[in-house]
Amino acid sequence: IESILITLMGGIVGMMIGTFISWAISFGATQSGFTWGFDIPLVAFATAFLFSIIFGVIFGLYPARKAALMDPIEALEYNK
Repeated sequence: IESILITLMGGIVGMMIGTFISWAISFGATQSGFTWGFDIPLVAFATAFLFSIIFGVIFGLYPARKAALMDPIEALEYNK
């Protein structure tokens, strides 16, 4: 759950930064005399959200599963 939440927060921050950069490019191009609309399809947000969840599950479950299969004594000795 922790890894999913962290990747979701990172995904949301990434979407906000990407939206701002897209808006800034559109604003700069419009100010320079180009016709450049600011349009981000909802599919882009859905795709970013989906990838966030997928990577959160993959990179959260793999280490957790690996740790769960280890003997606790061996796991503590391994980290020395």
